[in-house]
Amino acid sequence: MPLLDRFRPAAESPTAPASGAAADVAADRSANALRTAALGGVSGAAVSLAVTLAVVGILGSLAAQASSGWGPIFAMGSTLWLMAGGARVAADGVFVALTPLAGTALVTWVAVRAAHRSLPERGPRTRAYAAWLAGYVLVAAAAVALAASGPATPVWWSLPLPVLGIPALALAIAELPRGHGDRLVHRIPRVLRRAVRPALRTGTVLLLTGMSLLVLAVTFRLGEVGRLYAEVDAGVLGSVGLTAGQLLAWPNLGIWGIALVSGPGFAVTEGASVTLGGAGGGVLPLIPVLGAVPSATNFPWFAWLLLLVPVLIGGYAARRTLAEIPRLASTRTKVFSVLSTVALTSIGLGVLDAFAGGSLGDGYLSSVGPSATSLVVSLLLTLGLGALVVVARDWWRLRR
Repeated sequence: MPLLDRFRPAAESPTAPASGAAADVAADRSANALRTAALGGVSGAAVSLAVTLAVVGILGSLAAQASSGWGPIFAMGSTLWLMAGGARVAADGVFVALTPLAGTALVTWVAVRAAHRSLPERGPRTRAYAAWLAGYVLVAAAAVALAASGPATPVWWSLPLPVLGIPALALAIAELPRGHGDRLVHRIPRVLRRAVRPALRTGTVLLLTGMSLLVLAVTFRLGEVGRLYAEVDAGVLGSVGLTAGQLLAWPNLGIWGIALVSGPGFAVTEGASVTLGGAGGGVLPLIPVLGAVPSATNFPWFAWLLLLVPVLIGGYAARRTLAEIPRLASTRTKVFSVLSTVALTSIGLGVLDAFAGGSLGDGYLSSVGPSATSLVVSLLLTLGLGALVVVARDWWRLRR
């Protein structure tokens, strides 16, 4: 009877197995996604590490009078890979703080590509991020262990940068454009969010300008650069490796150029500095590109006109910022937005300079390059001047 049917055990619904199967499929997909993310983290570190070890291995094994075994060669390759991530190194009591920024960009780019390919576009993110980071950290830890067996060992307090900082940065670069992390982004004041893109563009223009100045300096003093190559006498492969190392540090020297044209200048060695007023004397290390540094002399008065370079770039920063703001926005909004762009650009370049490092050893090599604090202050003044001129011009045009 229909009434008694209500008390019978409920028959299994034909959809029940399907629901269980769907749950199993979802669990398998989740496990596969985590596995893929972890393998992506491994590849994000392993690819760049393998390339570094291969290059160092080839140069080290084929160099003239090479006597080191593969262990020390690969240990040095691991150390160089960690240095590209920001690690500081100690060798025989000598402290070296130099991060080749082009190498950092390459290592980060490889990690970003790996994150793009291995992380799911939808679904829960926390476990996937943890799996990806775990894979990267696993390879980085192996690199640390290998580097510790060599003659130049990474300093322990700097290891969080290459082991955790680089993969975290890669995750942010890969995921933020996908819309993940919008909640966190929208907590940032709007005036700062509006200034991020103009600041990145302005910082890029500044860095490219500094790098271009280095090319001009090398071109004018090519003879001195060639003389230093001859004095080093590193052979063909050694010269190739030396040139590659200098190219990886090209952005670092570009920051030196920014410091020069914005005012504070930079130190080449202890007692040898270069400013717009002139170049001081001092013993230079046998690094060929430093042959582009002028000899001890006083520069002519018109060298100070180079201060107009960051002023003009400050005007560019203001124009890019105003393009992000409605034309009829208040002057106060425009001023705060433009000054935020200037501040972000200046602080960003200062942080980049601090990350790049400023020590090639002890004694007269203990402090090289510009002062990060002086660089930030000089950029705030020069960029700010050019930016405020553009804002004032915009205000005047709207008043007419």
